[in-house]
Amino acid sequence: MANDTSLHDGRFGPEPLDGEESPVRMVAEQINVDFGYRYTDVHCTFTFRNTLTEGATDQLVGFPDVGAALDEMNRREPAHADSLGERVNTSRLRDLRTLVDGQEVKSQLQFGDAHRGGKEEGTAVWSFDGKSGVRAWHTMRVSFPAGKDVKIERKYRIQNGASALGVAFFQYTTATGGVWNGTIGHLQVDVNLRDDLTADQLVWPGAKIKGKKLDDDVLRFATSPAQKSWQVVDTNHLRFEWTNFEPRTEPEHRGFSLCRPFSGWH
Repeated sequence: MANDTSLHDGRFGPEPLDGEESPVRMVAEQINVDFGYRYTDVHCTFTFRNTLTEGATDQLVGFPDVGAALDEMNRREPAHADSLGERVNTSRLRDLRTLVDGQEVKSQLQFGDAHRGGKEEGTAVWSFDGKSGVRAWHTMRVSFPAGKDVKIERKYRIQNGASALGVAFFQYTTATGGVWNGTIGHLQVDVNLRDDLTADQLVWPGAKIKGKKLDDDVLRFATSPAQKSWQVVDTNHLRFEWTNFEPRTEPEHRGFSLCRPFSGWH
């Protein structure tokens, strides 16, 4: 991303970290987003089901934290900290809480090396010379009994990203959920707009920013999916749903964005 863009971190869902594709399927994903001017609060509920007919599957579950990975790379390469920070432009997760079946659990911050061309590229922070990378996850070990559902909740706050175009934004990706077994069964996203924002004031594709219409190279700073996909529950509450989708092979199902006009942090 260009250096005039400030990115948040917190757009990543959980991924299994040990083994190849997990036998555990994400059967439901509920994302509640309170989208404010500067800060956004997120409450995610993921329902998992072990597809094996017997026995429990123990899985190391990780939530990527690119901001924490940046801090680790800065520790390794302190002479390049300013350049790395400008390149990555992100923050760590804030006020992070994790619950498994309603019980709060502690997660551990773990780091791992990244390799060019690997599936981890999108959540890695690269060294100044680009030859080595590091990833960070908040992890916990979860047991998934056969034939039973397990719910994992994640609550956090982040500062929104901001662009010199005059847009503040929150983004969420479903791509990290693609490595669970099969398709993601059902996704429901509920967005509550805060700080006097209404649905018609969001920055949608085709909108004008500073008098210029959004073109293809800046559509990442527009709300997605398309406006017709959203149900306006009321002026401050929007919702959309996807069913049985595979984000790794379906580009239109890799996440969503919320964008609002921005004129500097107040």
